[in-house]
Amino acid sequence: QRAWRAVQEAKKRKPVTLGQLWKEYLDERGVDPESVNVKKAQTRWEKIISYIGDHVINENTVDLIQHGLDRYVEEATVTPASIRRTMREPLAAFRFASRRYRYNWIIVPPVVGRHQPKQKQVLTVEDQRELVRVCARDNDWVSAALLLMLQGGMMPSEIARLTPDNLLHDQHGDFYVTVTGETKTAARKRVIPVVIGAELIEGKLLEAARRIGAVKVPSATVNKRLKERIGDQYTVHCLRHTLKNNTIGIDSAVAAAIGGWKVAGANQVMMAY
Repeated sequence: QRAWRAVQEAKKRKPVTLGQLWKEYLDERGVDPESVNVKKAQTRWEKIISYIGDHVINENTVDLIQHGLDRYVEEATVTPASIRRTMREPLAAFRFASRRYRYNWIIVPPVVGRHQPKQKQVLTVEDQRELVRVCARDNDWVSAALLLMLQGGMMPSEIARLTPDNLLHDQHGDFYVTVTGETKTAARKRVIPVVIGAELIEGKLLEAARRIGAVKVPSATVNKRLKERIGDQYTVHCLRHTLKNNTIGIDSAVAAAIGGWKVAGANQVMMAY
């Protein structure tokens, strides 16, 4: 009788809608809802649920989920890799619910085509030299951000999270920037030796962090400067690609330590440049 009551209580606690299921999944993971990664997961869930619909859970739910996923894949205009990335967390939430509440859902992920990596856009050597020259001339927080991106593969969102504790000098007086706190992947936590424009970066970087962190699109201002000064074909992502391109021929572990890449499969990544 006690077991029967426990089952009945569990039934009462079951999520009524898919939206409630998602919230329970996040609660189970114990994640910070304000973190960058969880906000990305929330956006991906909302994308998928826009195709499925936030239905009341019943005997037809698994068919609705399957149909919605199929429709998303058919209509998506992004790369296969993006499609898989978008579906990953929602699928995990559905599997979690099926296990916990014995829904016996069998969801077959739709077939997604193979991803053909695009040729990565990198700055030419002359454009890199010109970037260093114009940054030295402009001598402002945007310049500091651009030079650090070129040398350390940093993204604007990473710069926005920098604090005074991330700016360090070693016993020889050499200047370093550490990337700590929340990052896209664990490999992105790293120490960047600053070689070019150290004085400019040290003096203006915290202002860059403050200004970039205060806007809705962190890359907007630095993107605009890069396009105006160097070339309209470039974006700040090109600076990270350029760092990877510049490290071809050196120890992949050294390159990964500075740029924050996983060492495994480094040669495959290099082939995209």
